Amino acid sequence: SADEASRDALVPTLGRLGGDGALAIVDTLVANPDAVQRRLGLTALVRWPDATVSQRLLDLLSKAQDPAEREMLLSALIRIAPLPDNKLNDKQKLSLLQKTMTLCQRDADRRRVLERANAIRTVDTLRFVEPYLDDPTLAESACLSVVELAHHRTLRDANKDEFTKALDKVVTTTKNPELVERAERYKQGQTWERKKPAAKS
Repeated sequence: SADEASRDALVPTLGRLGGDGALAIVDTLVANPDAVQRRLGLTALVRWPDATVSQRLLDLLSKAQDPAEREMLLSALIRIAPLPDNKLNDKQKLSLLQKTMTLCQRDADRRRVLERANAIRTVDTLRFVEPYLDDPTLAESACLSVVELAHHRTLRDANKDEFTKALDKVVTTTKNPELVERAERYKQGQTWERKKPAAKS
């Protein structure tokens, strides 16, 4: 019942809310041949709060020709894939992230995928990330995720040999002294606490 200007303001909010009712509206907008309406629908879709729209995003991304539209869709996939929203299990989350990686055309986006991966705390994530330690353009992001995964003692201890090998590689690869320190501590079964920011004077 809202006027056109109000609808334009409300649709992105629908995307943040999610749900079947909102999705029906957004799907209609995305399919609209009018570029303004389609853009409005996409703006809502990429704000979705969970992974229920992941296949829509993948389908749209695989067909997108406009660089700005591709960036919107890709960013949304990178964001939602590891979300702890119980819509996907860990295996499904990792699969979605791997599919998203294949659709990346820029190293900057590939680095974002690798850095988001550590939110999926499984040994399969380690196996996905580890080969990128050998890629000079992506190695630092891969190092970060290996170390973040190793931070979780239960996961690390259950897969000690694989983590030790990956952490050894981190030590010889990263240029970040903090990651070296963390990797060495985790190899020894020690803990590490994030440094608190200095208090402002």
